[in-house]
Amino acid sequence: MILTRWVFITLALYIQQSPPLAFARTAHPGHAAHVHGEARINIVVEGTRATVEFIAPGASLYGFEHAARTDAEKKAQAVAFSQIEQQIGSMVAFPADRLCQFIKQKIGLVADDKRAHTQQPAGHKEHHDPRSHTEVQADFTVACQKPLAGSQVRFHVTKVFPELRELTIQVLTETKQLGATITNDNGSVEL
Repeated sequence: MILTRWVFITLALYIQQSPPLAFARTAHPGHAAHVHGEARINIVVEGTRATVEFIAPGASLYGFEHAARTDAEKKAQAVAFSQIEQQIGSMVAFPADRLCQFIKQKIGLVADDKRAHTQQPAGHKEHHDPRSHTEVQADFTVACQKPLAGSQVRFHVTKVFPELRELTIQVLTETKQLGATITNDNGSVEL
């Protein structure tokens, strides 16, 4: 697992520097780095095991991205977390013949602290609470009975969360690194 953590750190640094995400971070100074309607899925594969990280704006999953305040907001957030946990195996679909099982490591909110900060005139007050822009991050380990190398992973996120229309996929295996953009669940990646 130490290798997996190291790989995720390396992958995170790569993703942070990738041009499409760099553009998203700077296109609207003062706004969050994430883009509504888009999610990121990072997959690290080692033999018969994988780690899957799913990251999406709260607004695209349950309609808001601030901390849940009302009972209705808390319920909407809990329902989305439950959907991720229960349906991750169909949202990120490894081939059935690999006999894979997803094991939840964590699902929670992370503050989007990658907000662009710009020089403001003296006396200007920040209008946005930095905690008001959150993303949902879900981490899973995947244990399969057969090696994953050479298999196809399909994505069915839009079927579960219709607001998520575009997925930025990053994959790191023992032999390759690749990225893909999947729109409306059309596409797959080969491990």
